[in-house]
Amino acid sequence: MKPTTISVYLLFVLTAGTMTSLFLTVLLIRLCVGIVAYYQLGQVDFSIADVTYAIKIGVAGGLPLGIGSWLLAKMKENENKDPFPPSDS
Repeated sequence: MKPTTISVYLLFVLTAGTMTSLFLTVLLIRLCVGIVAYYQLGQVDFSIADVTYAIKIGVAGGLPLGIGSWLLAKMKENENKDPFPPSDS
């Protein structure tokens, strides 16, 4: 396995990825609810408030999840380091 370093770049990637995935998940769920409401009530129940709600959920959930996953990766990296390298003798 190729060794990787856990850097600040990975922190931004993990945070942005979790925020984006949560945003898209909530937005698609709200859109599906709107489509179901269209078939039952005859009007689409999807507005800009649903988009802002998805943004709020994406930020509120993505930040702690992204930072937490980065911290876990950082702890795993430190755990795998050998504190006593092999001697040459």
